[in-house]
Amino acid sequence: MCIAPLYKETMIYNYDDLLNRYANITIDGKETPETAFNILQDQTTPELLTRLKADALQHEKDALNGMIKTFHDLTAKGHDGETLLTNWKRNTPAYLYGALLQALKPAYNDTPRTSSGDALQDYVIKNIGLYPCTQNARPLCKIYDESKNIIDANKIKDVETLQSWKNKNVSLFAFYPAHNNFIVLDLDNSDEHANTTNGIKNFLDLIAGVEMADQYKNYFKDFPRNFPCYVETPHNGIHLYFKASYIPNNWTPNKGDLNALNIEIKYNNQVTAGGSIRDGKQYILRGNLDDAPRMNIAIIDLLTKGRPQPIKKPAGSYKPKDGELWNATPDGIISKAQELYFNDTPHYFVMKTAVLFKKAGFTKELATEYITQTPQHIGRKNKADTLTAITSVF
Repeated sequence: MCIAPLYKETMIYNYDDLLNRYANITIDGKETPETAFNILQDQTTPELLTRLKADALQHEKDALNGMIKTFHDLTAKGHDGETLLTNWKRNTPAYLYGALLQALKPAYNDTPRTSSGDALQDYVIKNIGLYPCTQNARPLCKIYDESKNIIDANKIKDVETLQSWKNKNVSLFAFYPAHNNFIVLDLDNSDEHANTTNGIKNFLDLIAGVEMADQYKNYFKDFPRNFPCYVETPHNGIHLYFKASYIPNNWTPNKGDLNALNIEIKYNNQVTAGGSIRDGKQYILRGNLDDAPRMNIAIIDLLTKGRPQPIKKPAGSYKPKDGELWNATPDGIISKAQELYFNDTPHYFVMKTAVLFKKAGFTKELATEYITQTPQHIGRKNKADTLTAITSVF
C-alpha cells in the first residue's frame, strides 16, 4: 500500500514546519516514526531530516523512560500493573507500547497476569462457562442434549460452584471457544508426543508473510511474551487466544497440513482452561482474557480451506454481563451491527456502525479500531472510504 501521497506536500525548509508535518503524520500512532521519516525524506533537506530523526528518537526514548519510571513508582505504591498497562495500551502508539512491554520484562511479563489472582475464576467472572473434567480431559457432566443444544445448567457460571468442584479434588476444567466467541490456536512443542516438531516455530514461519497492522506485528515480536493472552501448557506448548470477529461459515481447517506442523484450531472442540492442573502440572494463563486480539482474517486464510464467509449473527450472540446493555461495550456494538446491518453495503454498514459508537459515547479512534476489524471492511476494495465514512459521523 502506498501511503506517501496522503501526506504529499511542498518542500519544507523550516524546522518548525517539519516538526509540524511529522506530528500530523504520526498523530494518534497512525504511522510509526520510521514510516514518517520515509515519507519526509523527499520533502525536506538531508540536514533537517537528520536533525528530526535525532530529536524524534530522543523524544521517544524520554517518553519510554518516563513510562517505565511511572510504572515502577505506581506499582511500588500498590497500584495494579495490569490496569496501568491496559490504560497505556489504549492511549499509546503500538510501537511505543511494544517497547514498553519489552523493557518491563522479566519483572512484569514473566509472571502470570490475571485479574482475580485465580485464573479459573477469571473465566467464570467473565461469563466463560467451564466444565469439570477428569485428568484425561473427559467432561464429568453432559454438555449437549439429544438435540445437540448446549445444556446451560451444567456450565460452571459462578465462583461458588467452581470451588465446590475443586473441593471434590477436580483440578482440570475446559471451555468451548465457539460458545464464547473465541478461537484458540493450539501450538504443540513436546518431546513426549509422537510428532515432536515445534508447532510454535512452525506457526511463526507460517505467518511471516502475512499482511497485518503494526500493533498485530508487535504481538509476534519476542513471541509469545508480547502476545496479549495465551496459556502455557505443561509440555511447553501454548494456546493462543483470539476473539472471533465473526461466526465462520463452512469452517474447514487444513487438518492434514496443520497436524503435521503441530498446529490445531480449537473452535467447536474443548480447550483446557488456564489455571487447570493435570498430572501435577499447571496450565498457566498469561494476560487478560479481555485483551485477546480479534482474529486476523489473513491468518484464517492460511489455516483454513478457503476464506470463511461472514454470516448474520443471531440476535443475542453477544452476551452482556448482568445489567449491561448491548451498547455498553465495543464488542456488543459490533455484534448488534452485524445483526442489524449485515445486508447493507460496506459503506453504509461502516457509517451506521460508527453512529452506534458515537451514540454510546465512544471515541472516533475506538470506533475505527473495531470497525476496521470487521469482514465488511477487510473484504472491501475501497478501504479508504471506511475512514472517510467514520470521520463523517464524528
